Amino acid sequence: MGRMYRMEPIIVLSHFHRKMGPVVFYSFPERMLDAEQSCRIAKMLDEMEHKGPFARSLEEFQAINYNFEIQPDPERISKELFLISLLFEEQVTPEVEREIAGLLRAFTERMKAERELYNVFYLDDLTALSAHEKKSAAQLNLLIKSWARELQVQVLTEFFQEAANPSL
Repeated sequence: MGRMYRMEPIIVLSHFHRKMGPVVFYSFPERMLDAEQSCRIAKMLDEMEHKGPFARSLEEFQAINYNFEIQPDPERISKELFLISLLFEEQVTPEVEREIAGLLRAFTERMKAERELYNVFYLDDLTALSAHEKKSAAQLNLLIKSWARELQVQVLTEFFQEAANPSL
C-alpha cells in the first residue's frame, strides 16, 4: 500500500463536445474545481497524443489521467474522446501512479460497455431523442456519476487509509 496521501483525490470526467470543444462533464467531490482549473484539465484532451494512461503536473495538482475513445454508432465515422482524471495535491509515487492507472482503465472499460454512453454527454442537445431514450440517458448519467463516486471511495480506501480511518 505504501505512502498515504493527505487530500482526497478529485475525480474529473471530461469529453470533447462536438460544439464546445473539451469540457468537464462531472467532477467529484463537486465544486472543488474553479472554472480555470476545469478548463486546464479539459484542455488535456486537445493534447491527446495516444490513448491510455498518462500523468501531468498542473500548478496545484498532480493529475493521473486515462484518455479513451468511443465510437457511439458504427455508422458514424467520428469517435468521441473522453478523459478521466484523478487529481492529487501532491506528487504520487510511480507505483501508486501505475496502480491508479489500472483503476482508471477498469473504469473506462465499464464506460465503454454502455452502448448509449454518447447520449449522456449531449443530454441538453438531444431534441431528436424519444422520451424513453432521454430517460434512459438520464439514468445512465446517474449511473456513471455513481461509478465515479465508487472509484473515489476505492482510491480513498487504498491510498488514504489514515484519513478514512483516523484511529489507525
